Amino acid sequence: MPGYLTACPLDIRRLYIENKCKVMNLTKDVKFPRGANLYIDHPHKLAYCLIPKAASRTFRSILGSLLTQNVSYIPKHDFNTVPGISRFSFMPPKLQQEVLRTYKKMIVVRHPYDRVVSVFDSKLNPTRRGMIKGVLGDNLQQINRYLSEVQGKNVSYDLDKDDLTFDEFVGILSTQYNDGFQDVHWETMFEHCEPCSIKYDFVLRLETLQKDYRVLATYLRTPSALRGSAPFLDQMKSSLLEPEEKMFNLLLRYENLDKKILNGLRRIYARDLEVFGYTWDDEKGANCRIPVGEGTSCC
Repeated sequence: MPGYLTACPLDIRRLYIENKCKVMNLTKDVKFPRGANLYIDHPHKLAYCLIPKAASRTFRSILGSLLTQNVSYIPKHDFNTVPGISRFSFMPPKLQQEVLRTYKKMIVVRHPYDRVVSVFDSKLNPTRRGMIKGVLGDNLQQINRYLSEVQGKNVSYDLDKDDLTFDEFVGILSTQYNDGFQDVHWETMFEHCEPCSIKYDFVLRLETLQKDYRVLATYLRTPSALRGSAPFLDQMKSSLLEPEEKMFNLLLRYENLDKKILNGLRRIYARDLEVFGYTWDDEKGANCRIPVGEGTSCC
């Protein structure tokens, strides 16, 4: 019977990522990071790489609540408008170097196949037509190319009335990603946050987030009243501590996909899987595993 994932100590995750970057020869051409997705919380001396569909709204709520002293803070799209927050890419080079040298760096990751499911369920829901346009509007060429090939006829996808199935979405992603089917919501975590260029002190996982958050809360000196009553923590308690059973159940979402499509998806997210310690098996589904000794592992 599947149980709850055993969370790795954060230093184990950090060292695992550093080792993977070396073993996979991903540090050879490392340059000063772009940091396009780093948000800097100056009061807490924290640099947070925000990954869509990996508890980004939760952590914008946490940091926004702390900085505004408002437990009911609702995160805005432009997070850098919060007092005390700035974007790394907008900072002068000298300050960027100081941040990377002296601030703690944080990232929250999620199994890449689970992120794909979350994108489809939350952004491509037929009842949210405006959101579909925002996510798919720049990708019509790739969508039409894939659907035309699959259906054997010329297809013109209509953003105002047509819907994609999950299998179609994954098929497009798998075959068209490198030909321009791009969006921040399914961009690889490796590309998004440059883990071989930026040494993250806090590597949190959505799968073990409730336990991981305790370590971060200590660093942030989160007031006990804020910890216990904030809506985002209520959400974490109810839905963000993921059992292995839920990760296994991802298999049900992918079970009807062609091997060619699954292999293409694996190639796209290969670095996410390897560097962050996630696995995917076409027969067994998803898992999260970092070896820590003979026959033992943690997430």
